[in-house]
Amino acid sequence: MLNKRTKKAQFNFSVLFAIIIGAGILFLAIYGATKTGETQQFQSDTEIAKRLETLTDPLQAGFASGKVGKIEFREETKISNECYTADEVGDFGENRISIKTDSSVGEEGGRGAEIKIKNKYIFSSDNSGEDFYVFSVPFEFPYKIADLTILISERYCFVNPNEEFKEDLGLMNVPLFDIVDSATACEANSKLVCFGSSCRNSVGDIFVKEGYVEKSDEEGKSYFNGNLIYAAILSDKAIYECNVKRLLERGSNLAGIYSGKIDLMELNTCSSRIEKQDLGLFGSLLTNDDLGELNGLADYAEDLEEKNDRSVCELW
Repeated sequence: MLNKRTKKAQFNFSVLFAIIIGAGILFLAIYGATKTGETQQFQSDTEIAKRLETLTDPLQAGFASGKVGKIEFREETKISNECYTADEVGDFGENRISIKTDSSVGEEGGRGAEIKIKNKYIFSSDNSGEDFYVFSVPFEFPYKIADLTILISERYCFVNPNEEFKEDLGLMNVPLFDIVDSATACEANSKLVCFGSSCRNSVGDIFVKEGYVEKSDEEGKSYFNGNLIYAAILSDKAIYECNVKRLLERGSNLAGIYSGKIDLMELNTCSSRIEKQDLGLFGSLLTNDDLGELNGLADYAEDLEEKNDRSVCELW
């Protein structure tokens, strides 16, 4: 027969063993629930990213001056946007969009799978929010190349822009855009967009100069032409430059298509002032990776546009 001390030791060991096993089961249960929740969150975020591409379809500008829409989330959401050029993935490159929403399961959590978008040019900066505004403007150089789709969730304050830019912003009617005459009139939580020397005596986040944009938190210049000014201001420099290279690659391909159209027009005794060699040279120049040459290309594009306007039959 066991003495009392032995029985007590057996009892304590049994209780301790039960506690350890119970804690282990509880841990596995919580871990399993967390993993299940993370899997469901991953699937949900992936589905949202897939729907995001569809949601932006009606916003494509077509031949209009621009369109604006709003995407609402039920919780804080981060839209990650990565861009790849034709040299990296073929064709005309692609954007890869992934979504991360706040979740009560897990601490940080990951994000959904990347959704590849090949037929759009999506510009954005690295920010998050519950509401995102999306607007689309056409990019012509000189012919229509594609629509620029721009995602924003932050407030921007445009300080003393020129009249044409101010008029375009007014037509867009984006609630996150403020237009003021002085930087002192900007809200505290907004990003300053300063034109020329309008913020010379204050600290601005973004500076718009003749043909390029500079940002206080990024190195180098983002060169623009036409409606690319919106993308240069409102997207990260890396995303901007990648998408512009994609656009120019597409523009080079279109130059070849229009060159072939000249032959068809001549068969119908309809002439164009634009020569095939003009388009051939322009197409080859568009594949130059040096975006600092964008303003020089703009002069060439303007010359082509003038020739097209004077043609008996216009190419575009």
